[in-house]
Amino acid sequence: MTGIVPSVYLGTVGPTLLALFAAVGLGAGLWAARAVARRQVARRLLRGAPSPIGTLREDALVRVEGRVAIDGTPLLRSPIEGRPCVGYYVGVDYFDATRHQVPCWFPITEETVVVPFRVIGDDGAVVEVDADRFDVEVHFVESGRVLDPPPERVVPVLSRSERRFVRGRNLAYVEVAIAPGARVSIVGRVLRPAGGGAGAYRRSPRGAALGPLREGDPIRLELAPEPDAETVPGLG
Repeated sequence: MTGIVPSVYLGTVGPTLLALFAAVGLGAGLWAARAVARRQVARRLLRGAPSPIGTLREDALVRVEGRVAIDGTPLLRSPIEGRPCVGYYVGVDYFDATRHQVPCWFPITEETVVVPFRVIGDDGAVVEVDADRFDVEVHFVESGRVLDPPPERVVPVLSRSERRFVRGRNLAYVEVAIAPGARVSIVGRVLRPAGGGAGAYRRSPRGAALGPLREGDPIRLELAPEPDAETVPGLG
């Protein structure tokens, strides 16, 4: 009887587990391969010249450049510096002098909020980014942390992330706002505008619509540094 149990286990459960592991491994491999392919497409688009917005064709993968236009878009206020914008990224770090006996900064929260906005290209054509439907991933050149954010501004940010324990002490932040008129580069897929027919964006003053490269991905937005901006003091 003792000799039968191992043979039954190996003959039935063993292959089932192996098949399950193989399926999980195959799924993970496909996900990783698709992630690599997405990054390669984004890198290729970023290396190439931007597409003129007026020449966009539906379903094309493109990179477009232009300046943010609001035209009645309700503006946000960046949470710490209070700048009017169509979107912002804020990250807050905490300095822990006792963490593992090695004083260091470590991130405690970050958030990105973007509302729908339009971009006007150098050719005068318009593209729309519907941030209500799609996530937007903001990329920027960081100039360094800013020390000691005002407690009344940073506490709401911490509260939204359930990180209230630091109580505003030993903090630094990075905040980037997508201001009206800011120059941006966007990587995405050209979409048919809601309620429009084929090629409707070429006949509509509202312009083309832009979505993510693939369903479930964010739209990638690169924010150009302000040419006249002074270097923000921080720790780098």
